[in-house]
Parts: sequence; structure tokens; C-alpha cells
Amino acid sequence: MKIETLKDRIKKTEEKVAKINTTLERHKSQLNKKSSALTNKGINLENYDKYDREKIDHDTYWELCDYEHKLEDIENNEKKLKEACNSLTKLVEQLNNQIAKEKNTNNLIPEVLNIFLENWKQKCIEFYTTLANEYITLIAKEHTEYEITKEELDQLKKKKYNSRNGYYETVNMYNEEVTEKILSGNIKEYEKRSVLHEIRHRHIETFKSSHFASDIVIISKIIDHEEINYTILNNILDEDVKIKKEQFISRIKEVIGEIKDLTGLTISSQGEINGIAKGIKCNAKVETITVGGYNVQCFHYRVLVNTIK
Repeated sequence: MKIETLKDRIKKTEEKVAKINTTLERHKSQLNKKSSALTNKGINLENYDKYDREKIDHDTYWELCDYEHKLEDIENNEKKLKEACNSLTKLVEQLNNQIAKEKNTNNLIPEVLNIFLENWKQKCIEFYTTLANEYITLIAKEHTEYEITKEELDQLKKKKYNSRNGYYETVNMYNEEVTEKILSGNIKEYEKRSVLHEIRHRHIETFKSSHFASDIVIISKIIDHEEINYTILNNILDEDVKIKKEQFISRIKEVIGEIKDLTGLTISSQGEINGIAKGIKCNAKVETITVGGYNVQCFHYRVLVNTIK
């Protein structure tokens, strides 16, 4: 789990603990008042029978009920407090472990990996900037800027249930008769607007489906009022860089065991990390294969670690 996520959960859990404590103190204060009132009436709270009508009158009976309910409130809140404190302890432990893990990882990271990932981040920024600007231009285009043509209408599809076959099939949104009517202009203004909205929607959905879903998710996060929010984009990529560093080191450790030396890794002229990693178990050849960074796919890479025999 991310360090920032853990810190946020710890803060919320601490607030929860404080809130329960406040509630618990209020219940205890109320219990003390009820206890004093009953004791002053001569009720032994260690040994009583609230159903004994010879000793317990009507009003006292309900006071005892309130007293017992208050005991239940305290018991329930003490249980909640214990659970919240346990959760807090676990979260703090997770945070400390994650900080230690990142520190250990950073101590092992060769400078070439920092350079490689910084280059990767810059390529991603360029890719998402281009993609976001294309999307912003697309969504800023009003439905009135599109034209109703036969080609556009033929591409408008919908799902229709086929009762004969028992499944949904994709069919044209408008049949030939309706298409002809639309193209002739023999439709009302609101109908024309509806068709234009469908055309605009298709262009937007086509753009989304022509790119990887993960990239579209990032685009949706970084676009703020038709502007690119680079603070959010940098935060997303910086977190991804942390994860990729951990994955890189873990991938090498899986093959060579505890790492002895990574100074044999270098960045090639193509910008890929290659070289020899030395470990307790064995030495291995490390190769990275980079892909993308253009068209519809963001720049990414694969790490190959093969034992040297």
C-alpha cells in the first residue's frame, strides 16, 4: 500500500479513536450521574432485581433500565475503541514496514535506474499531454459542429435483443426509412439535435475505445476544466516510479538473491538498461525491452533477468 494512503488512513483512524474516546467519556459521565441517583435511593447496584415490585417502584425501574443501557453503550464503545486501536497499530506497523522497504530499495537502486525512470516519466508526460489535448479538443466540440451524413448515420449502432436467438445483437440505430427521412431534412429541430448528439457521442466513444483503458483513466483524472493538471499527472507518475523501482529490484532479487553489486548496469544508446547484476546466489544478465511511446500506447518496458551460467 502507498505511504500516502497509509498516512491518510492513519489520520482518519486517529480521528476515529479520538471521537470514540469523547463518546466514551460522555457515556461514563452520564453513568456516574445515574449511578449516584440510584445509590442515593438505596439501590445496591452490585445486587438488585429491577423486577422486584416490592422494592422497586415504577420510576426506579426505568432509571435502572437507563443505567443498564448506559452500561451497554460503554461496553459497545469500548469494543469499538479496541478495534480502532488495533487497526491503528496495524496501520502504523504497515507504514513503518513500507518506509523501511522503500529505504532499503532506494539504497540498492543504481543511478542508471533513476535516469532511466526519469526518461520514462518525461516520455509519459509527452504522451499524456498529446492525448489529453486531443481529448480536450474533442469534448470541446459542440454537437452543432458535426454534419449529418449517411456515413455518420451508418456508423451509429445500438444493442437490440433478438428474441428468436435469445441474445443481443448490434444493429444500425436508424433503419433505411428513418435514415432517408433524416437525410432529407424532414425532421423536427429537436430530432436533429438528438441525432447530432448521438454523432458527437460516437466520436468521443470511438476515441476512448481506440486507446488503452488505463490511459483513458489517467486522462480523465488530469483534465480539469478543459486544462491539463500537471500537478496531478506528476503525482500519478511519481507514485508509479516508486512502484517500478521496487518491482525492478524485486525482479532481480528473485533470480540472484540478495544483491551484491549493480554497478554493471548501464543505459544503452537506445535508452534501455542492460548489464550484469551480481548476487549471493548467482550473477544475471539484465535487459529491458522498451515499447510504445507513440500512437495509442504509452511508453512502457519489460525487464528480463537471466542467470549467467
